[in-house]
Order: sequence, then C-alpha cells, then structure tokens
Amino acid sequence: MLLQHRVVEAEVEGDFGATFYLQGRLHYDASRQAVVVTDFDYSVETKNILLKLHGWFAHSEYRNIVLPLLSWPLEDRIEGLRKTLGSLLNRDLGRGLELEGTLSEGPDVRWTAATNEGIRAVMSAGGQVSLVQR
Repeated sequence: MLLQHRVVEAEVEGDFGATFYLQGRLHYDASRQAVVVTDFDYSVETKNILLKLHGWFAHSEYRNIVLPLLSWPLEDRIEGLRKTLGSLLNRDLGRGLELEGTLSEGPDVRWTAATNEGIRAVMSAGGQVSLVQR
C-alpha cells in the first residue's frame, strides 16, 4: 500500500546552519507490521562550504544510515486493537441481551494516508457475532 510522495523540510541552526529536505514514499509493510519509507533521498541547502563538500562525498552513506530509522512499528497498536475488538464483541448489553463474537481474521491494514496530523489507516477485520437473549 503506497502512500503519496512526501517531502519534509528540517532547518538546522547554529554554526552549520542548513535546511534539509527529506523525501520518500510511505508504505505499509504487512510482513513487518510497520509503516516504512521507500525511495528515500535527501538534499541539503547551506552556505557552509564544508557541509556542502561533506554532503557530496558522503551522501549515500548518510542516506543508508538514516533509512533504517524511518520505520514506525504498528504491531503493538494492531494487537491492542485486536484485544479491544474482542472485548467489544463479548459483552453484556443489558435487558438480558449479550453480544458473543470472535475475530477470525485481522485487523488488517487496507489503506493508509499521510496527513498533517499523522498517518491514518483504514483497517478491516472478519469474524462472527451473535446476539443472545438470556
């Protein structure tokens, strides 16, 4: 599930004042249960000649150092959602009615989007639910 291409601007102040532009595509990796960045690259705008030269010579090295850090695991959140859904599917509704249900699949991420507030995910789950009168 690919998300739109994103560019993030980060300004660094001080002796090495520079503006970094980080760019890439966000992608949900189901096997890792994580949102990761693919097609990652960056550029630097600075007046500092030493920083420019260092960036030119070590560009790939820096990219390879940063790339593994651009991952946001969702495994704990997905497991928490599974437990919450399990609780919601098995509860007393009052007046002699109970909800009984089980999850047989999911929750699974179907679609994701990057917004100004963060990363949003649309998820699905499957199972069975029964309404029981006691």
